[in-house]
Amino acid sequence: MTCAWLMFTALLIVGTGFKNAAFHLSDTVLVATLGSALAGVIGMFLVILNWLYPRSDKPDGK
Repeated sequence: MTCAWLMFTALLIVGTGFKNAAFHLSDTVLVATLGSALAGVIGMFLVILNWLYPRSDKPDGK
């Protein structure tokens, strides 16, 4: 799902980059799209890191 969203975001950026095309998005929409893609990638890394290195709630020495 995250890969599909990143590919969609890349297509939006490339599509907006062509000035002669009829497709145009405002800067606010592009920033929101990039922000959500970045949040998805960071969230995925946090989930993976929490799975690889779980926190132990046990006090030391007991």
